Amino acid sequence: MGVIQLKHGSQSAAPSSLLNGEFAINVDSNQLWYGSGSNNTPISDIRLNSITAEKYIISSSVTHMTTSFSSGSTEFGNSADDTHTFTGSITASGDVEIGEGASITSKGDITLHLDKDNNDAGGGMFFIRDGSNQLLQLDQYGTLSLSGSFFNSPSVILHNTSDNDSIYPKIDFKRSIENGAGVTIGQIDFEADDSAGNLTDYARIIGTTKVTTNGQEGGLIKLQVASHDAELVDGLIIEDGSAEDEIDVTIASGANSLTTVAGNLTVNGAIEASGHLSSSENAIVTNVSASGDIYFTGDLVGKQREVYQCSFEGLRTTSKNYLPLATTDESTAPYLEENCIMVPTDGKVVSVTVRPTILNSFTSGDLTITVETQPLNVVSSTTAFTVEETKAITMGSSDTNHAFHLVFDNDKHFETGELLAIGIKYASAYSPPASQYWYVTAVIEYDWRNQGFTATGEYDAAV
Repeated sequence: MGVIQLKHGSQSAAPSSLLNGEFAINVDSNQLWYGSGSNNTPISDIRLNSITAEKYIISSSVTHMTTSFSSGSTEFGNSADDTHTFTGSITASGDVEIGEGASITSKGDITLHLDKDNNDAGGGMFFIRDGSNQLLQLDQYGTLSLSGSFFNSPSVILHNTSDNDSIYPKIDFKRSIENGAGVTIGQIDFEADDSAGNLTDYARIIGTTKVTTNGQEGGLIKLQVASHDAELVDGLIIEDGSAEDEIDVTIASGANSLTTVAGNLTVNGAIEASGHLSSSENAIVTNVSASGDIYFTGDLVGKQREVYQCSFEGLRTTSKNYLPLATTDESTAPYLEENCIMVPTDGKVVSVTVRPTILNSFTSGDLTITVETQPLNVVSSTTAFTVEETKAITMGSSDTNHAFHLVFDNDKHFETGELLAIGIKYASAYSPPASQYWYVTAVIEYDWRNQGFTATGEYDAAV
């Protein structure tokens, strides 16, 4: 073995020659060299079986390192932009800490295993702020919990910045089921403590399957709230109907429940109520069916139909007569008080139904019904009436006690304040026996949405 001699090199250069076993230290670059072999070539690679140091600093790259520590700390690098590459796995029995503003990046997927060896029943992942404030927890069952004590926290924001209408943020509740009608797909609970500190469900949204038959799939969603005794009760149910594109909706629960609509409510079908139906504002409906009372605390605005019994005895000529809208006597003058009425709103004559008796001597011909009106500020006379619409139907001698129904087409026949009369005329004269009766019913529709007279005053024209 050679004699150990110490030499030094100048600046960063290695010694020109070192004998076998000679050492040289370059104080400028802090490098250690030794001579090996007969060619006296300096070599800087040194192998030591073990190194014990109070502080071990590596300031250059390490191509291979095998270490074993029983205790102590290890520091790599001296700058934030240093890079340290490890091949294989890193196992830490304690905490792994990264510096402020640092990040963890990956060139591919990152997989986080919780309780990989499956020996910890309580394994989970936690995000903690300020050393003690837990922000997020993901437990071994897949339950994700967010916590916060600041304004509007915790919160979840889904922000999409695409201009494409087909790209948007969404939340999916997915469940794999087979023929699972009535199965809950997803549920959202709203929980809080009561006055005794008991965690209570105050509201819940549930989405379920209703029909899972292929080609007939239908769903159901419920909105529930706690009803006085912490029991969750359905307040709104939206579900698949019995036909394609039909959706059924059930609102509220219990006969004493109250459903309030702020603003207007438009109903395209019938309204059926087993309890009270009330409106503090205008209500416009096409069909109302209720087994209870219907209350309107405001004006009753809509179309109202009224039935007039206009039956009379007689008529044996071909002259036009007018139905007795106010009394029991027909007349050839439409302006008489028994044959005309002053209407309170705009409206129309819907239909007139006639049932004659004893037509044995009647020659077959047309029965003609006319709707006639006289405007305001016009002197009453037969010629002052205008025929708004005419309907005719054929009657014969064998039609005794048959009903003849005539339906009118116009949307409106009269305006507020006008006089209304309904004429009746036969195509030919006949001579029936005494006590020949004509039973007549007229249906008149008043549109209270177009009531011209709404205030005390004098009117000389329709409003």
